[in-house]
Amino acid sequence: MTDNLLLTRDAPVDDLLSIRAAVEPNSFDPTNHTVRVIWSTGAAVQRRDAGGNFSEILSLAPGHVHLDRLNGASVLDTHKQSGVRDIVGTVSDPSTDGHAGHATIRLSSRPDVADIVGDIRDGVIRHLSIGYKVNKWQDSTGPNGGRVRTAVDWEPREISFVAIPADPGAHVRNAPTPDPAPDNRAEINGQIRNVCRTAGLPAEFADSLIDRNSTIEQTRAAAFDEIVRRGVRIPAVQIGASGDDPATLLTRMSAALSHRLGVPGELPEDARQFRPMGLHDMARNLLAARGEAGVLGLSTEALITRAISITDLPALLESTGQRILLNQYQLALSPVFKLARESTNNDFRKKTNIRLGELELLEVVGEGGEVTHGGVGEAAEAYSLATYGKIFSITRAALINDDLGAFSSMSAAQGRAAAETQNNLIVQLLTQGAGLGPTLQTDSVRLFNAAHGNVSSAAGAIALTTLAAGVLAMRSQKGIDGVTPINVVPKTLLVPAALETLARQGVASYYPPSAAAVNTLAGAFEVAVESRLSGLRWYLFADPAIMPVLEYAFLAGAPGPQMLSRAGWEHLGLEFRVILDFGCGALDFRGCYTNAGA
Repeated sequence: MTDNLLLTRDAPVDDLLSIRAAVEPNSFDPTNHTVRVIWSTGAAVQRRDAGGNFSEILSLAPGHVHLDRLNGASVLDTHKQSGVRDIVGTVSDPSTDGHAGHATIRLSSRPDVADIVGDIRDGVIRHLSIGYKVNKWQDSTGPNGGRVRTAVDWEPREISFVAIPADPGAHVRNAPTPDPAPDNRAEINGQIRNVCRTAGLPAEFADSLIDRNSTIEQTRAAAFDEIVRRGVRIPAVQIGASGDDPATLLTRMSAALSHRLGVPGELPEDARQFRPMGLHDMARNLLAARGEAGVLGLSTEALITRAISITDLPALLESTGQRILLNQYQLALSPVFKLARESTNNDFRKKTNIRLGELELLEVVGEGGEVTHGGVGEAAEAYSLATYGKIFSITRAALINDDLGAFSSMSAAQGRAAAETQNNLIVQLLTQGAGLGPTLQTDSVRLFNAAHGNVSSAAGAIALTTLAAGVLAMRSQKGIDGVTPINVVPKTLLVPAALETLARQGVASYYPPSAAAVNTLAGAFEVAVESRLSGLRWYLFADPAIMPVLEYAFLAGAPGPQMLSRAGWEHLGLEFRVILDFGCGALDFRGCYTNAGA
């Protein structure tokens, strides 16, 4: 927001912004990656609630705004709070002078936000918005008889760079430019006329400044004061820094609704006010935020119908259903996924993984001798993604009755079904060939094979001796060149449910009666139990981050199951489609071992 700068009735926003861009450079300081900003001028913003239109004003008077939470707060990309990668900087030295809020922003030096920082430096990104909490409102009536709500006890909590600010004065501050030399009066006078012309001020005003031998800095101050004196035009904006734009409201309502329907976790503070609301109240508030007229008096049926047609209700339930679905999906995933490496694929073509081998050993180079080229081996395995999906519906009657029990149950069931789909695919991959895994493309033999040195020659129950044999086999593995030792370390013991007790005993710590009875493998492995495995076969796996054996992939941009919605056509209500783009395959045999058990 600007230095107490407001708009005249005959000066559009872009003209005022061009004044600053034309006469002042950006305040970006490259030495410490900081920039000075004005985060609020308290400008009135037109809003709408269930009671109709009103003007919202943030008071910057002493004692009305509390800055404790703002000092050190995050600077975000468009109020996004989905993760730490949305943070582009931090706030320091926040202050107010009764007319505007000022602060310094220290921008991040992370490579993934370098383009945003570059645009801020170049003046391309310059508008700001604040997220805040109001503790106390003061209601009054404006000069035209309209409602005015003034925040007289409030606290800003974050600053965001945005494309369109609610307060047109919220912006990156400009650094003062040096005036021309005092003796170059003609150049100064020319700049004075340019400033006044850009600001839409008459030539007489410029003449008066020239007559007083004003400097450029004095001209800027006088021009802005004159703009304020001539009147204020409040632009009507739909999106506000308080987060009451429809998209932000929908996100917060979705968090509150999913929390009420049983999704665990702490409810964000800015979503708590929506938790007691029913579906009808949420729909009414979303419609009002979009400026829909007459929503206060709509019947429940008409309200639901309008909310569906404008897509607010489908979007709210889609977002809520996705939260419920993902929660159940994560809970139902097989422990085998912890033994595999996650990846993505940009399309449905075959995904080929090329694994480079070991470089040849370095050779002695004599004085003046030649350094020779070394070769490297490689191996490749491939698999493809496939699409899996289901559709379920919620009836119009359930929406009108505000009965979301069936919707919640179906969303949870779809999450579990998506997990079961993945579980079956990856376990089936492992159990092919009577538990010896898939056939590898590099050598046309099973994943577990005597030629790979990763299968026991004799079946044996889990015990110190059989586990030790598995450890030795993995430690003895060679690289792709068949020569270089790679010293694979087993991390996880995977067993069927029938062997869980025996497996935990095999890695348990206890006080032995003698040194000979010490369990030397106590705590050496994590135990993973997969109930889909049958028989007595057990497996050892290395850390997939170091020596991956299995890999699974999602379509890029769609990790896990995705929920989409649409208004029902053949049946009144809403339809929800759950899609999963998923594939899995084997990469290498060197990070695993198996024993048929006994």
